[in-house]
This record gives sequence, structure tokens and C-alpha cells, in this order.
Amino acid sequence: MSGRGRRRFKGNASNQRGRNGRNLKSRGRFRYKQRNNENLSVAEKSADCNIEKNEYDIEKDSKIFFTGTASTDQHLTAQNTNRLRYAATLAVLVKSKIQITQNACIKALAMAWARGDCEMASSFLQLHSHFGLTEVLKSLTMLDAGRQVRGLEKRLKYLQLSVNKVKPQKIGKLKSDIDNLNRLKPPMGSASGAICKHVRKWVQEFKAEDLEFFAIHFPKDPWIKLADLCHLKPERDFPSAKWFLSYCFGTGSPPVESMVEICQTLSEENVNDLIQIWEIPYSVLKKYKDKLNPESKRRIAEYEPKLDTILWWYEDLRCTEVDQVISKRLESGEEVNLPNGKLLERLLTIFLLRNPHLDNCLNNSVELVREPEIENFLARLIDVTEPRLTSLR
Repeated sequence: MSGRGRRRFKGNASNQRGRNGRNLKSRGRFRYKQRNNENLSVAEKSADCNIEKNEYDIEKDSKIFFTGTASTDQHLTAQNTNRLRYAATLAVLVKSKIQITQNACIKALAMAWARGDCEMASSFLQLHSHFGLTEVLKSLTMLDAGRQVRGLEKRLKYLQLSVNKVKPQKIGKLKSDIDNLNRLKPPMGSASGAICKHVRKWVQEFKAEDLEFFAIHFPKDPWIKLADLCHLKPERDFPSAKWFLSYCFGTGSPPVESMVEICQTLSEENVNDLIQIWEIPYSVLKKYKDKLNPESKRRIAEYEPKLDTILWWYEDLRCTEVDQVISKRLESGEEVNLPNGKLLERLLTIFLLRNPHLDNCLNNSVELVREPEIENFLARLIDVTEPRLTSLR
């Protein structure tokens, strides 16, 4: 019995070794193929990188720097190689209304500052449609990454040498932040005093209505970060609206009866009354759209600067009074400047709203509220936009 047991055990062990052997051999072949595939993929990636690197040549194709994914190093090289061609290309693209990536604007501005080229940076900042608060703040954050890394590394070293026990998650978070900042850090430059002075000069050029617009439509946090980086002061750097910076930090209030204060006092109870007195932007009123009466909707359609806004939010404002206002604005020759895709979508939506038997085509994406129609502006809208849409063929 014991012998058979031993023989059975040996046999099983032998079989087990055999199976393991075959499995190990199979896994070995798999690992070999996997390594070959990895080596091949690395080679392909490096080849692709070389091709991509060669594509970014300011002398051959300057447009790709602003429409592609050029790195910070490549933007720096392009500016050093031919700064006039680089700046002229950006100006032409903006004038031609060709889409420019935000990352390209951020890298372009950051590298102009890093090179000490305030003339180029100033020309960029004149292109208000592409270089605003977001781009300026992100460019400064990129240049300030080196200083932040040094501060975090000191803190990490202090925690690692600390006698008290530190949670691994805290150490891991610091290391992750350092890695992210190192990836963001540009090849040269820092948020120096000269750059901060240039930013302060840019901030001082804002008019009171510009700052009021920022206070109404944009969050306060970016202004707080910019103020911390460049040491902005209310009276020196915001002469047209000395209340603005303290308002952003939450230590002050906007002027009495200003549009900023009116927007803060809006409620469901007073929204219709305030609309009759003040020209409040619809972007602020949108959250009260269910409380707006026809008279308020009519007034919004009259005072909104752009007809595009009324057409964009037509479902919210739709009523016979608004239809009449849209028709009058079209008759007066006002242009519609919506993007082509959005314009087509608006025409289709308005057409379907006026044709109840085609409801199913909407796929329940729009809640139809049919009201008596006095003024049909759709025909006029088609006449106004037809030449532009026909040219797309």
C-alpha cells in the first residue's frame, strides 16, 4: 500500500512537473514574442516621433505649430529660428478665422515671455479672441512650475525625514504633483519679476465694463491665482474698477446698483420686475427661464446685443412676442453669425417646432410647446442665411 502510494505520488509529481514544464515552455515562447512585439512597437513609436519631429519646421510649414500638437520645445525652436514668420502666421490665422488650439496659444505666449521677447508677447495679447485670462494664467503657471517643484521637493524631504509618521498617501500625492509639474516645466524661463510687470500692465488696460463682464460671467478663482502670482493690487492694477479685486477675494462688494450687484440680487420672485428696469444678460437669466413671462422674453429679445443669442436659446424664449422681435431684427438687416453647423441645427429645430406632424424627427430632444403664431420669421431667416449655406457645397 505504501509503495503504491509512493509510486502514485511520484507519478503524479512527474505528471505535474511535465504539465508545468509545458506551461513554462509555452509562457516562455509567449514572453519571447511579447518582447519582440514590444521592441517593434517601440521602434515604430520612435519612427513616428522622428517623422512628427521633422514635420514641425517653421520654414516649411508654419501653420502646423498652431493647428497641430507641437511641443513647448518646438515652439521655442520656431521662435528662435524665425520669429517674424512665427508671429505673422499666428496673425494671419486669427484674421482668417482658422481654428487655433488653446495649447498652442499658451505655449506661444509662455515661450515669448521665456525668451524675454515682450514685443512678441504684447502682440499676442492684442489678439483678445485667443489670448485672455485663461491663456495668460496657464502660461504663467507653466513658467512658475520650476519654483513650485522646488517648494514641493523641500516639503517632501522634510516629511521623509520627519520623526512623526506620515501617511503614504500624502507622500504619494506630493510625488505625483512633482511629476506633473516637471512635465509642465518649460525648457527655459520662469515667472520672473519682468514678466509679472508685463502682466500687470496688461491688466491695467482693462476698462470698467470689461471687469464688470468678468465679474458677471466668469469665476473668481482665476483672478485670485493671477493676483497671487503677480502680486496685483486693487488701486494700482485696477484703476477703472478698484472694487474688482477685493470682490474676487470676497472682502468687498460691487458698486451699488451696478449690474454685478443686480445679478447677485436676482431671484424667482423679482426676475420679471428687474428685467423691465435692467438689461440683464440672458446667460445670467437662463436659470430662471421657467419664471419668465412673455413681456420679459420680448424685452430680452430686444436688448440682447446679438441676434445669435436669441436664436441659440430660441426654445427657452419662444413666444409670439419674441417671434415678432426676431422678424423685425432680420428685416432691419441684422446679420446672423452662428457657426455653420449650429445654424443648420437651428433652422431644422425651428422648422420642426412649426410643423407638429414631424415631432418624431426630434427624437424627443426638444420639448415642444406650441403657441399661436403671429409672425413667421423662418422664411426671412432662410433668405438671410441661404447664400452662406449654399457656398458650403
